[in-house]
Amino acid sequence: MNKGPTVIIQHKNVQIVKIAAGENHLVMLSSKGEIYTFGVGSLGQLGTSTRIKNIRSKYMADITGKSLRRPVQKGSKSVIFSDIFAENNFVIDRLTYSPAFPSKKKWTHIVGGKHIVARTDKGEVYGIGLNTDNELGIGTYKGNDDEEHWRYFELQKIKFPYGIKIAGITATRGCSIAWTDIGFAYGFGYDSFGQLGLGNTDDKDKFVTTPREITSPHLDDYEIISVTLADQHSVFLANKIENYEEDLGNYITDFVRPYNPPKKSSIKQTCERLNIPYEGFQFTKAKPVTDITNRVPSKFIDVKGDGHCGFRAFAALITGSQRYHGIIRRLIMRELIANKNPKFETFTNFENAKSLAEKKIKVDTTKECNEEYWMDDPDIAAASHIFKCNIFVRDQIGWQLYNSTVYEKGHGHGTFIDG
Repeated sequence: MNKGPTVIIQHKNVQIVKIAAGENHLVMLSSKGEIYTFGVGSLGQLGTSTRIKNIRSKYMADITGKSLRRPVQKGSKSVIFSDIFAENNFVIDRLTYSPAFPSKKKWTHIVGGKHIVARTDKGEVYGIGLNTDNELGIGTYKGNDDEEHWRYFELQKIKFPYGIKIAGITATRGCSIAWTDIGFAYGFGYDSFGQLGLGNTDDKDKFVTTPREITSPHLDDYEIISVTLADQHSVFLANKIENYEEDLGNYITDFVRPYNPPKKSSIKQTCERLNIPYEGFQFTKAKPVTDITNRVPSKFIDVKGDGHCGFRAFAALITGSQRYHGIIRRLIMRELIANKNPKFETFTNFENAKSLAEKKIKVDTTKECNEEYWMDDPDIAAASHIFKCNIFVRDQIGWQLYNSTVYEKGHGHGTFIDG
């Protein structure tokens, strides 16, 4: 056994571009997309046809790489790989195609052990496998008596706040962390040793059932670039933000949210400006709050659930009556169709907004409509621009801000409109 570094494969024979380490084995990816493995293979983690307790050191180093290569065939063609990862909880005898991850999606990250989280090139995140610590981030597991939600054999989409685009993910036993394209991070699962960075000290707070934003004074003037999560700790790679005080609005306004209800006079003026009916004021009992983040509304306006409910809600809030939802729909669709910003449809969740608006404007508002024509992200952003106000929308994750800046620049760049 050599005490110093040992050449595993000669670089002139095989160019290794990535190495992933399991507990007692390594997986290597070559520049040609080939897989090479060595180490302990008792659970089939080496991708060979047989499970073996050990590969002795003399087999671990092969300057040609031939004995370490794990070819995969699909019919008569060799499969070329673009990425690798390594864990220790799989009992599979050889490298095998997984139908759980459809090829119609482009997968950029696949990580985990007894549970797996995976990211697509569009920033979507899915989970599959064990869920007894809610490590899939979907919040479904309710405890030891829950026999339905403790594991999943099909991919489950993990929801993040509206407009958030996940740039990368990391996972280990019982928990996961995802980070965004603008430098924030979210953790979910069992925060047993504080490895999620959420500052949890009480046992009751350690079960994080859905993605929760990771905040720390140490990260105040940094944007997160990458995270690596281990069993009992995590490491964050972050970049210091220059001119942090000047740029603060671009980062914090989507997360610290004061709410000021509109005045009756401003609602009337908006209706007059847009030449739409006005029948009543809905905000007589609404009160301002310094931070809406953890607030839950106590008063609700019921609208008909016929596929037009988003437009009905805006009609009720602006005109005082939901029956004008068709007018609101047409206002929003005209704004989207007329949008001249060449980057608009590149914003997160705004893809194909203009072409879809051309279909939505033709919808028969007297009949129920298909899900394709329901209100969505670009519609709300356009509405905030038309009405010249901030709009907050709440889902199971929390509140999301929309306003003219979001409409013009996309999520993550919103600044509040005064008044």
